[in-house]
Amino acid sequence: MSHALALRRHSRHAVSLEGECRNPSGSAAMVELTDISRGGCQINLRAGKIEADRVVVVRPKALEGLTGIVRWISHQAAGIQFANPLVPAVVDNLTDAGEAPARGVTVGPETRMVFTDKFGRLLPELDGRRRRRGD
Repeated sequence: MSHALALRRHSRHAVSLEGECRNPSGSAAMVELTDISRGGCQINLRAGKIEADRVVVVRPKALEGLTGIVRWISHQAAGIQFANPLVPAVVDNLTDAGEAPARGVTVGPETRMVFTDKFGRLLPELDGRRRRRGD
């Protein structure tokens, strides 16, 4: 395990979120967030530029702006450390961790979709269909 990985406090989650990254002068770079954790995110620059060791505000389309510091840049990718860690519910919302994943299960001669919560527990059927978040 690399030294950088050993220093990470929060698990990372793969995402694909379009957004922008603004520096204090107000100029914006179009970015895609490719992973996120409570403590930071990785972005890929689509257009524009950012500089290492600068304060920025990353704003995915799904959220308010997240203030952080550009900790590293490599080609078109950059790592942002958030000034304040995100609450777990925000990370869950962005990564669909709270969404019930579907999987096919064979029951007799047929295969049907069933849904589980994030702990793998089977969710009950409601009105002949499986329950999903928001139903």
